[in-house]
Amino acid sequence: MQELLLNDDLMEWVSQGKKHGTSRLRRRDIQLGPLKLKATNGTVPDIEVKVKSVMYCRLTDVPREVIKSEGYDTYGQLFASLRRFYPDVQPEDEMTLIEWSNK
Repeated sequence: MQELLLNDDLMEWVSQGKKHGTSRLRRRDIQLGPLKLKATNGTVPDIEVKVKSVMYCRLTDVPREVIKSEGYDTYGQLFASLRRFYPDVQPEDEMTLIEWSNK
């Protein structure tokens, strides 16, 4: 089964149904179907989800509905969150947008 690491606080959002997707810097090979989300520290239980869509675009072109599915209200919030993990991310960088549904 394919896997993605997710920060512990974001795993909580997934389990609460507040987060239904993630953005990753650069093009990632993610397939539709089962996906295991694993916490970065390993103390939060894994969550299995089903990937519904994978899309590629520049960070500046991330659709509003994707921003919402990640649990944010604005592009600025998404950009700030991405900077936590990718300090050098730029608005013109290519992103992989992954959307899932909880099983």
